[in-house]
Amino acid sequence: MPLKVHGVVDTVVLTGIYMNICVKHTAADAFNRGYDIVVLRDYVRIFRVVDHEHGLKYMEKIYEAKIMTADEFLENIVKV
Repeated sequence: MPLKVHGVVDTVVLTGIYMNICVKHTAADAFNRGYDIVVLRDYVRIFRVVDHEHGLKYMEKIYEAKIMTADEFLENIVKV
């Protein structure tokens, strides 16, 4: 049973390599299951540097992901 159903988890925080493949597909799965998505821009990588911003903007537009740095994430988590 998904953790969201039990009210345990409502947000996933994504990091990883191959942003255009692994991270993007994980974001799609999370979005389709109703989770909020945070992508840590300084903890994702892609083959070509020129595609980095495009990949982040894609996840922000299509999957409504919040894009932030790890420091921004930690600052926001402390406020909760």
